[in-house]
Amino acid sequence: KLFGAAGKYKFLATAQGLRGATSPAFHAGPGNGLLRECWIGQSDISAARDASEILGQALEMPVVLATNFSARISGELIAPQSGEYKFWLAAGGTAELWLGADASPASKTKLVAVTAKTPYRKWPHINEAESPTVSLQAGQRYYFEIHQAQPNGSTQLAVRWQLPDGREERPIPAFHFELPKP
Repeated sequence: KLFGAAGKYKFLATAQGLRGATSPAFHAGPGNGLLRECWIGQSDISAARDASEILGQALEMPVVLATNFSARISGELIAPQSGEYKFWLAAGGTAELWLGADASPASKTKLVAVTAKTPYRKWPHINEAESPTVSLQAGQRYYFEIHQAQPNGSTQLAVRWQLPDGREERPIPAFHFELPKP
């Protein structure tokens, strides 16, 4: 049941003769993360990728020394609430955030782009890119993609959003995303 439905959960541990323990609350589902693909020394992301990984915690790449690469992060965004959303994108190089009108990659349009280096997780920042508001429907899936390029120096990337109820998530947790279909 834990992995079949979205919600907040706690673990409860009991053993005879010992005091029980309860974990802090955590969130599970409905999504399972995003796919990050990398190309070393090239900007052509239609070529065979050099590496890939799953971003299963949050929509961010911490600061690392990595130069001369391109990356694509993709998946389906599952909107948790109906209403108006706003996104902010920060990156060490350049980056573009694309969002679909539905779950189809063909429906994507560029929502926002970073054209100057932004510090890691420093919000707000003058070079951070802010999207216009977009209307999303709870439970609906929207194709989501980020293109990142890093010609030199250290790199990082993070995305935050403001939900319709006014709360912000910095960065966006990965459970709001589903891995792309093969």
